[in-house]
Amino acid sequence: MLGLFVSLARQRTTRMAFKIARIHVGSGKLCDLSLQDGDVSPDHCVLEVVPGSPGVPPRWEVAVVGGPVLLNNRPLPTGTTPVPDGARLAIGRYTVELACDEPSLPIEGVERELLDAIAGGDHASRAIYADWLEERGIHSKAEYIRLQDQLHLEARTPTDALAAFAHKAQHLRDLAVRFSEDWRRQLARPVIEKCDIGFELECPVDWSALPPGESPTVRHCSTCDKAVHYCKSIEEARGHAYGGRCVALDLVAIRRPGDLETRSMRAGRMLPR
Repeated sequence: MLGLFVSLARQRTTRMAFKIARIHVGSGKLCDLSLQDGDVSPDHCVLEVVPGSPGVPPRWEVAVVGGPVLLNNRPLPTGTTPVPDGARLAIGRYTVELACDEPSLPIEGVERELLDAIAGGDHASRAIYADWLEERGIHSKAEYIRLQDQLHLEARTPTDALAAFAHKAQHLRDLAVRFSEDWRRQLARPVIEKCDIGFELECPVDWSALPPGESPTVRHCSTCDKAVHYCKSIEEARGHAYGGRCVALDLVAIRRPGDLETRSMRAGRMLPR
């Protein structure tokens, strides 16, 4: 099944699924995806996916027919052009993100063991899990895990590399909305916020470093002896934060400076009081 996310300004749709082999895009009423914009022609372009296989991710073919389609601010040539899954196409005022289906398997057996190992703090299992997913044609989840770990290592990025870091971080968020909140939480690495204890000798502490508890959304931090609550929205996090509880924000939550009026927690030697 083919899928798309469509954005206009800052508004983004949920994933739109199409049970057809080709998606005709344009302003015409008979188009599979109708974009009402004066810069979109009635029959603008055609989108078609080429299925992937183990070790080979799926890709799309974009046939430009009646108007310009931009990829990375560059117009695609008239005719058919292959583009990767996850590509963001500019069509008029709209942004169309390509998101095809991948195999969906029940979490059991080897996958369950890998997720349990990751929850137990075995970070090496993350790379093994990514390889395991890719071998089964589940490329977007594999990419998500690898990019997540890459950004975790690059968190202290030099100023001259911040633009590249921000681009990768946005791509990670774009991938995240494809997956369930339950799966994201098991792989999550957000920093812990709203901790009132001061530290020096900084080293990052994140959700993945905390052992799982009885509730899938609550873990215990032995450093400050507090419960940490995993939240999927700013509103939920504020409720815990205003009650003096530590929180870890899901990746898809839209963040703004000072949204929790707090600083990120850092673990290390405590400051003398």
